[in-house]
Formats: sequence, C-alpha cells, structure tokens
Amino acid sequence: MSKFTRDEKTCFLAAKDILQIKNDMNNGDYELAWAVITGEFYMQYNNMTEDQLDSEFEERWDEIKDSVEILAFAHVLNNEPIDLLKS
Repeated sequence: MSKFTRDEKTCFLAAKDILQIKNDMNNGDYELAWAVITGEFYMQYNNMTEDQLDSEFEERWDEIKDSVEILAFAHVLNNEPIDLLKS
C-alpha cells in the first residue's frame, strides 16, 4: 500500500480523470463527464471509504506514475509538490 495521504491520492486520481475528460471532450466523447456529473456508475473520491480509495488508487497507479502530465497536474491540484518517493 502506498504512503500517500488521502488528499494526495485524490489529487492523483482527479488529475487523471480531469485530463481524461478534457481529452475525451476534445474528441466528442462526453461519457465520462456525464458519469462524473450525474454520479452514474461513478462514486466521487470524497465519498469513498479508505479501502475503496486505496483500491482505486492501487488499480490506477501504474498508469498515473507513467504520465508526466498527470503527475504535474496532481501537484497543481494539491497546491504543493507531492513527494513521489513515498510510493
């Protein structure tokens, strides 16, 4: 399990989702944006239990850590750099 805080994990996941929504919308795909806004098949990270958030984070970490764009945006969302060596 990672040593990132709940807020840091949320920033990583949100950064990935926001960038994915932006990319999808640029391609005319609104499915993820719709799911996030309506809550259809999508649970907001702040409503997840620790175990749910940890599971979601662990499942998506490999993709997150390999993306400079996601990592950089997560730092912005966190309002300060996240120590990536904690993972």
